[in-house]
Amino acid sequence: MSKVVTLETRPRIEIDTGRVSKSSDAALVGQPRYFVHHIASDGSLLTIWDGPDRTDAIDAAQEWATSFSIPIVDKTGRLA
Repeated sequence: MSKVVTLETRPRIEIDTGRVSKSSDAALVGQPRYFVHHIASDGSLLTIWDGPDRTDAIDAAQEWATSFSIPIVDKTGRLA
């Protein structure tokens, strides 16, 4: 007998990063990009900001986290 366990997702703001792999602007390919996501309690993800600068991503995340009174999770693997 198996049971399905539903785990609660805690709302949060996440900062993530990646590299542009395809673009109509060839100069952007290979460049880093930062993303700020709002993760809702149902697990849904909404990208609320993206751009090339980590400092701007942190600023945007702090603004949103303050507005919603939720924590920030920095998934970039870098210390501030």
